[in-house]
Amino acid sequence: MENEKYNGWSNYETWLVAMYWVDYLGNARREEQEETGEQIQWTEEQIRDLVWESEMAMANMTDHSAGLAFTLFRNAWRVINWQEIAEHVNED
Repeated sequence: MENEKYNGWSNYETWLVAMYWVDYLGNARREEQEETGEQIQWTEEQIRDLVWESEMAMANMTDHSAGLAFTLFRNAWRVINWQEIAEHVNED
């Protein structure tokens, strides 16, 4: 099955990450800007790594986990449009 647009996002997986993370990350970025007085733009890689580490910790998984849930998680992870997520996180 090919990925199709979902609620205005690239696909369901990207939309789901956005629903859980975009507001939180956008607020955290703005707080960091206020503290430092500098314009902050988080990269796709920074966002992807932060979300990965947080989700893995919440699910009690490691990079070496096995099983159905981890396999499904990894496969969904591959189709998330991190550029689209970063664009929304970095909006002012």
